[in-house]
Amino acid sequence: MADLDPSIKARAAEEFAALQQDGAAAFGAGDFGLAEDCFRRAAKLAPMDASVHNNLGQALRAGGESTGAAAAFWQALELDPVFAEPAMNLGLMAAADGDWECAVGFYAKALTRRSNYAEAHFNWAIALERLGQGDAAAGHYRRAIQFRPDYSQAINNLAALLDEGGNHGEAEAWFRAGLEGAPDVPELWSGLGSNQRARGNLDAAGEAYIQALDLRPDFPECRWNLALVQLAKGDFAEGWANYRYRPSADRERTPFPHAPLPPGPYHIAGEQGLGDELFFLRFVAVLAGQGATVRYVPDAKLRSMLERLDFIDVAPANGIAECISVADLPYLMAQNAPPPSVRLQPEPAHLAAMRDKLAAAGPEPYLGYTWRAGIKQSGSLFKEISALELAGAFQDWPGTLINLQRAPRADELPAPGADFTACNDDLEDMLALMALIDEVVGVSNTNMHLRAAVGGKAHVLVTHPAEYRWMASGDTSPWFPDFRLYRQGADGSWSTALAALRRN
Repeated sequence: MADLDPSIKARAAEEFAALQQDGAAAFGAGDFGLAEDCFRRAAKLAPMDASVHNNLGQALRAGGESTGAAAAFWQALELDPVFAEPAMNLGLMAAADGDWECAVGFYAKALTRRSNYAEAHFNWAIALERLGQGDAAAGHYRRAIQFRPDYSQAINNLAALLDEGGNHGEAEAWFRAGLEGAPDVPELWSGLGSNQRARGNLDAAGEAYIQALDLRPDFPECRWNLALVQLAKGDFAEGWANYRYRPSADRERTPFPHAPLPPGPYHIAGEQGLGDELFFLRFVAVLAGQGATVRYVPDAKLRSMLERLDFIDVAPANGIAECISVADLPYLMAQNAPPPSVRLQPEPAHLAAMRDKLAAAGPEPYLGYTWRAGIKQSGSLFKEISALELAGAFQDWPGTLINLQRAPRADELPAPGADFTACNDDLEDMLALMALIDEVVGVSNTNMHLRAAVGGKAHVLVTHPAEYRWMASGDTSPWFPDFRLYRQGADGSWSTALAALRRN
C-alpha cells in the first residue's frame, strides 16, 4: 500500500494536535462532553497514540462514565510500556471506589514506569493511610517531596500524619518549611494551628487558624478548630459563632443558623453524642426559663429521663422535620457566660435497685472510675489513661471501688473493684448510680455529665489538648464548677495529674 501523501499526513497531524488542544481546553472549562468528542476524534486519527486514550479516559471519568474511562486507560497503558499516567489514573479510580489495595498496585505500576513520579508516591501514601499503614505512608510522602520539593500537599499530609502520631516537633518543622515555600496555602496554616494546639500553644494556634481563614474564608474545618481554641480560652462570643461550622452538624435537619434567635415556639434537636447533648441542655433550660415554649427531640437513650423535665415537651424522633440544633443555642442566644448544668432527677425504682446493688458490692464509701472514652480514630475525640495507672491512685481507698468503664477490653480485666460496667447500657441506672456513689474519677465522658446533672462532684482527668468545656488551664472549669480537674501534660504524661489526684 502506498504511503500517504506528506501533505495529507501533515494535515492529519495538524488536525490531531488541534483536537487534542481543543479537548484540553474543553476539559479545563468543565465541558467534559465536548472534551470526550474531541479526544474520540483525535483517537481515530492516531489510534496508536497512548496520550489521546489517556486524555479520553480522563474526560470520561470526569463525566461519570467509569467503565469507558477504565477501558481507555487500559488501552493507553498497553500502547506505551513507559507511559505512567494511565496506571496512576487507574489507581485513582480504584481509590474512588474505596479499593485501596488495588489502588496501591496501580501506583506501584506507575512507579515502575517512572521512578521519580512524585504524584504516584503521594497517592500511594494516601492509600496506605486509609489501610492503617501510617509509617509506610510517611515514607511515600517523603519520597514525593524528594522528587518535588515544593509539593505543598505532600508536605501538609506528612506533617499532619506526624502530628497525629505524636511527633509534634518534626510536624511543626515540616509545616513551617512548607509555609516558607508556599505562604499562601491555607491548609498549611490550618495544620500549623492544630500542631500548636497539640503542643499547648493556644495563642499561636489561633493566629495560625486566622492566617488560614484570611487566605480562605470558606474553610469550615479551620473555623471549627478555631472555635475550639476560642472556647477553651473563654472567648465565647467568637467561639460559639465559629462552632456553627462543626462537621457533626446535620445541616439538612438543623439549618445553618444566623443570629438573632427567631421568635418561638422552638423545635430543638439533640446532636453529636450523649455527653454533648447533656452538656448543651443547659441552654435549653435557660431558654425555657425566659418563658419560651420548647419541643425537644432527644437521643433515644435520654428520652425517659428528659420526659421528667417540666420545661420541655419531648417530641418523637420523626415528629419534627426541621429543628434548631441544641449545639447552636449558645450562639443564637448570645450566651457569653456559662450557665449551670441541667438538673435531672433519678427515677425512684432505679435508685432503689442501684442502692441494693451497691450494698451487695461492698461497704461505703463508693468510688466509681473510668479510664477511657471516645473512639480511637482520626478526627474523633479519644480520652484514655492506663487502667492500672489510674487504679494505683486510689489503691488505699477505704471503701468499695466501682468499675464504670464502658466496654472494657479483655486485657484490662479483671479491673479493681465491683463490676458495674453494664450500667452504661441503661442510662437510667447510671443516673441513679451517679446520685448515690460518693466519688467519681475518670476521663471526660457521659457519666461525668450525668454526675453534674444530679449535682454531684467529680475528679476529671483532662486529656491533652483539653476539650473546650474543660478550658485551657486551671484546676476547675466554669462549666463544671464543682468538678476538680487533673490535666495530662503536653508530653502525654499523667504523673503530675495523678500525684495531685492522690493528694485529693
